[in-house]
Amino acid sequence: MEQPKIGTNFEYNGTSFYFDAEDVECMERYAKAAEKFEAASHEMDAEDNGGTALDAKVAKMKKYCQYIRSLFDDIFGDGAGIAICGERMNTRTHTEAYAAFIDFAYAQAEEGMSERTSVANLFISRAEKRRNEMKKK
Repeated sequence: MEQPKIGTNFEYNGTSFYFDAEDVECMERYAKAAEKFEAASHEMDAEDNGGTALDAKVAKMKKYCQYIRSLFDDIFGDGAGIAICGERMNTRTHTEAYAAFIDFAYAQAEEGMSERTSVANLFISRAEKRRNEMKKK
């Protein structure tokens, strides 16, 4: 039985956004957003917020949520981060949303690779068959 296709809509928290890991425009937006997210997370680690340890932890939690929202905004458009992650700044829900998106994009990429491999194998099989036929003549 054939596996169902992943599709091109990331659906999460009652929202749906177009994303196709084989679409160059989507992957360009994703690459830029991921680069920005990584740079921001390094900045966050290097920051010294002063104040108490609790103040520093809360500040990092808030920045973390902002970075994930920004990542979704950069990939899908303004407002996507709040739509996907929800209104509350909660590191668990933001991490879960991010993980769900990464799983979705990875599954798309794997599915695409599998399809390309099967098509390539089909061409290789046909080429081998032709070569064998030519050898027989």
